[in-house]
Amino acid sequence: MRSVLAVLLLLVLSQTAHAEFNPSEMLGYQPNSPDEPKVKFESTDRARTVSEGGDFAVVNFGKTDTCPGGGFYLVNTKRKIYQFIDAGSCYENIRADLSTPPTSMKTVATQVLTFYIGKTIIARYPLYGY
Repeated sequence: MRSVLAVLLLLVLSQTAHAEFNPSEMLGYQPNSPDEPKVKFESTDRARTVSEGGDFAVVNFGKTDTCPGGGFYLVNTKRKIYQFIDAGSCYENIRADLSTPPTSMKTVATQVLTFYIGKTIIARYPLYGY
């Protein structure tokens, strides 16, 4: 019984203990589209990872007076690419969540990116692992 509990504890810890994606790594990545400019954070930007899961991270690159919620990049950490993503709102309390699709959904998506204000879904994007 102890060995089973030890294995379960190890599995839980391995799933929850991970290094958060560092937004400065994006400077060495490429934009998803060749006509997009390479990312360059300004000294006033407060780039931070707000969600992470699978091969993806979501980076908020800072809030402004015109957009209190800030702008967001979706980063594919496996392919080392990123793209600006429309969160659907500039509301100050917007939050991003990366999750696996519900098992009831038949989909080839490996993750789902959802933007919320409170419990209300503002935007949702299926993400694919290729």
